[in-house]
Amino acid sequence: MNEAKKTASKDKLQARIDAWKTTIDSYRARAREADADARIKLETEIDQLEAQRTEAARKLASLKESGAGARDDASKALDSIVLINSLFSLMIC
Repeated sequence: MNEAKKTASKDKLQARIDAWKTTIDSYRARAREADADARIKLETEIDQLEAQRTEAARKLASLKESGAGARDDASKALDSIVLINSLFSLMIC
């Protein structure tokens, strides 16, 4: 993969991670409006989503410093986070 494609891929991954942060912030705002029992459950699930986002950011940083193997690992991790994010969105709505 040439440098331009690598840079574009990294930028795309960074944009996804940034979007997840916005989504997580939105979930936290909804959780603050929920009743106490629901808030506890939502906050726990949001914390798990935040941990996944943090892991994706760490993997992206690693990707920026290494080669194709790390890129494959980061891509797999990000795919699983997208799935988690989608499922969580369904739960919140």
